[in-house]
Amino acid sequence: MDGSVHGRWDIFREGARASRIAATGPYLLALFGGVLILSNGIVVWSVGLTLAAIGPGFTYTAPSVGIVEGVLGTAIILLATTLFLDPRHARGVGVTIIVLSVLSIFGGGGFLVGTALGVLGGVTALFVDRTPDMRSIPALNPPTIDQICARCGKRYSGSLVTCPFCGTASEVRGLASSRLGPSDHSS
Repeated sequence: MDGSVHGRWDIFREGARASRIAATGPYLLALFGGVLILSNGIVVWSVGLTLAAIGPGFTYTAPSVGIVEGVLGTAIILLATTLFLDPRHARGVGVTIIVLSVLSIFGGGGFLVGTALGVLGGVTALFVDRTPDMRSIPALNPPTIDQICARCGKRYSGSLVTCPFCGTASEVRGLASSRLGPSDHSS
């Protein structure tokens, strides 16, 4: 990485991508649950309108229940999308998905399968790792290069500041630093 502005943003993009991958399972479960709840709301609404049109003996509550069910399904779909796009809020979104899915059961719950998928998606969202594993981002963990000691000539890991064999300091970040021993003070 060259340290430019674009390089720094790439690090954050990689971290966000890793978090979204972790949130894919809960996202899909909640999304399918929301779609089933929304479609159940549309069915309840249309059947309710049909029954209300048949005669005055039928209730007018079915269309309103269908509308509420459709609103709950739409909210769950939007929350699932939020969970996928920004997994940092996975716990709050997961709890809200669970509550809305349980409330939807009073209108049919997405043929009951939608409620089950919504609750399962919300519960799994509670366990999404919201912080990416920074060790998986190559820019933050550059490979170490072995160094050869200038004094004793032995090879050692580049992550060490001093030679483990003779104690001579290595060059760190372009700055030459050396530890002078008693025999090096000749002038």
